Amino acid sequence: MRNYETKTFDYIDKKTGAHIVKAETMYAGKPVSAFAKCAPGDTFSLAFGKEVALRRLDHKIALKRAASMKEYAKFCKMNLEFIENEKRRVKTALQRAEVAYSDRMVEARDLDIEIAKMLSELG
Repeated sequence: MRNYETKTFDYIDKKTGAHIVKAETMYAGKPVSAFAKCAPGDTFSLAFGKEVALRRLDHKIALKRAASMKEYAKFCKMNLEFIENEKRRVKTALQRAEVAYSDRMVEARDLDIEIAKMLSELG
């Protein structure tokens, strides 16, 4: 299904005398074109030539889309790997924070015991 604007042109090659139909469009801001050629001795049909050229153009666009989707998939995979690494870093940081909190609580308890001992010795 063609969902982009196309233009078709037909002309005769001055050197060979072959009938040529050119289909063109823009993809990702760049021109893309495809051709259908009819040998000089064959019967030329503009409708058939346009259909061939447009199908070839569709094929070229499909290849370009597949290539750009492959690049996008690679980019997404890289981002997913980054996110997974960040998750691991956060998990490690949370574990260290829990250990630090536990250590602080033990130290605070030990300090309270020492202060209580000192106060009992004074009094």
